[in-house]
Amino acid sequence: MELWHKISQCLLLTMAFKMHYTATKKFALSVDEYSRSADYNGLLQNVFKQRPFSSILLLQRQKDYEDIHHQAFYQFDIPKVIIRLGQTFAFKDFYNSEILVIFIMSQGLDLEMMQTAGKLMNYMRQSRILMVAENIMDENNFKRDFLLVCQSLRMTSVFLVFSLEPKEKLAEYFTLNPYPVYHLRKWLKKDIIFFPDHWRNMHNKSLKTFVDQSSKGNLVFKDLKGNIQITGYVANLILLFAQYYNASLSMLFPLVVGDKLHFDVVHQMVLDNLLDVPIAMTPMARTLTRNATDFYEINQLIMMVPLSQRLTVHEIYGVLMNGYFFAYVLLGSLLLSIVHWLTHYMGYGASDGLDMLFNSKVLPGILGLSFSSPPHPAISMKIVYLLLGFVGLYTTTLFGATNKTLFTTYPSHGEIQTFQDLMHTSLELLAVEQDVIHFYQMTEGAPKVRIKLGNVSYVQEQRTKLNPAFCYSSTSTFYDTLRRQQQFWSRPTFYAPKDMVLLSLLPWSFPLQFNSPYLQPLNYLIHRVHAAGLVQAWRNSLFYDLLKLKEISIKDRNPLPGPRVLKVDDLFWVWMIMVIGLAASTLVLVFELCHARQSRLWVSGT
Repeated sequence: MELWHKISQCLLLTMAFKMHYTATKKFALSVDEYSRSADYNGLLQNVFKQRPFSSILLLQRQKDYEDIHHQAFYQFDIPKVIIRLGQTFAFKDFYNSEILVIFIMSQGLDLEMMQTAGKLMNYMRQSRILMVAENIMDENNFKRDFLLVCQSLRMTSVFLVFSLEPKEKLAEYFTLNPYPVYHLRKWLKKDIIFFPDHWRNMHNKSLKTFVDQSSKGNLVFKDLKGNIQITGYVANLILLFAQYYNASLSMLFPLVVGDKLHFDVVHQMVLDNLLDVPIAMTPMARTLTRNATDFYEINQLIMMVPLSQRLTVHEIYGVLMNGYFFAYVLLGSLLLSIVHWLTHYMGYGASDGLDMLFNSKVLPGILGLSFSSPPHPAISMKIVYLLLGFVGLYTTTLFGATNKTLFTTYPSHGEIQTFQDLMHTSLELLAVEQDVIHFYQMTEGAPKVRIKLGNVSYVQEQRTKLNPAFCYSSTSTFYDTLRRQQQFWSRPTFYAPKDMVLLSLLPWSFPLQFNSPYLQPLNYLIHRVHAAGLVQAWRNSLFYDLLKLKEISIKDRNPLPGPRVLKVDDLFWVWMIMVIGLAASTLVLVFELCHARQSRLWVSGT
């Protein structure tokens, strides 16, 4: 009995120990699992404290939801969008892009998940990404493939967590650094920051670029040593971008001074992934705003038309003695002649009937000249002469004032104010074919104008030289340069009518590749540059550079004419009046002679 009792005690102790060991083992596993979840929760808390995010985009496989290791991601008190493989949409179209993206992978790199994430994160692939890699068999191959995928998807802000079984190895942390080449750097607690802005230091990464020389925001020239230099408020921003972020620029093709390409050609280079950061801007209508920076410049598309030419002395006399002037003289002479004839008839009796139509006293009086009058005229006749004197005074005063105004203010022909006025002239719009396609077709109610097409270089040359043989389209920014140039002239050559604006709002930005990693640093720099007032300073500097390089000139092209001797052609209307007067006098003389002869024949016949 004692033996069985001892055996039974041993069995009970063994069973109790086994039960205790099993319970202890289960408790230890649960505690370990809870500890790993707590680490993920702490990681999320620290990331949120460094820079808050408004939501979590969690990519998982179907079975991951019930994994107790990942409960920290589901229980974090932030709105979450949980995506399973095969579900794709443009996240940026529906949600705030200030998010944290979480990938959970096991055993190896899940390429399908990465491709799904790439489609979801279009236009926001530089968002913060937390990559949780658990129980990876071959870490080296995983890192290599992971870097290649991130580079192809242009993901630049990734924090990688290698999580293994507790008994084997502690978790390892890495940060992705895309500059100068994609590589992983081990993260230590002293680093503090989980997602640093790597774009603030690109470690001399070489960026492909090219210059749009057709833009007046860029100026390419050779210095005294023969080296090619680039300046301008557009070029200076990209040069500052490379300097500020420690990058280097290399031209896609060797740069040739004066080789002007349309901005559409440079834009196509960007679309073909040949350029990283172009030294060129395109209007908003030519590119999706998500594939371009914030607006660097907002202006208008306007029409530049030449101011009309000054009137010559010949034309000034024509203005003075026009049809209105002769109609005024003849009509006034006729009316006052009738009044004078009636007054004379009522006071003195019948007079010559021709005086009712043409009176030798009235016509000189209307012109402000002296005329003879009877020695003792009646009061009614005095009133007529007084009225005639006032009319003559008004005529001579108005004529003299107009005469002095026209000869001292250098009047000109009527200006072109509207597109209708332009159609009534012989001027043609000189433009580049690409500009006609891009701008005038997208202008609502595009005006009808005669267009002459030319290549970029020819149009730029004629417009810069302000050739008045054509009118031109231009941005208000470029016209501002020409306006400043013409301020030094006695009279401008071109101006921009307010009623001839083609596009009242034309935003310009820098085109970038699809999901370009340089969007954020460029946007940041653009706003900083505008806030500091550097753009206006660069524009002023560009104007002075254009003057120094003699690209433009402030020499007066329209000097005021000085004193000169009148020529025969200047007195054209004087000669015409003399000829017309002599001709009229001759005709009257012939008529009178014929009339007198006819009268004598009639008298002799009776």
